[in-house]
Amino acid sequence: MSKRAPALSMPLMSVAEAADFLRVGARTVLNEIDRGNLRAGKVGRQWRIKESDLLAYWRTRYMAPRSKAVKSSVYR
Repeated sequence: MSKRAPALSMPLMSVAEAADFLRVGARTVLNEIDRGNLRAGKVGRQWRIKESDLLAYWRTRYMAPRSKAVKSSVYR
């Protein structure tokens, strides 16, 4: 009887799936991985990105808090 590794409970995404989610090109996702901005691991020859890492990247990159609107003295 051989022992098997437990199945991953976290969804993994390909570069193409991550690019579709972010609405960018696959090359952009690969560049972000190369820069260290997006965590990913290689499975064979292909990159895989944990869904939680992609969501964390998306939150920090695209959901940054907006600055408060500056009131103009023109409309007093």
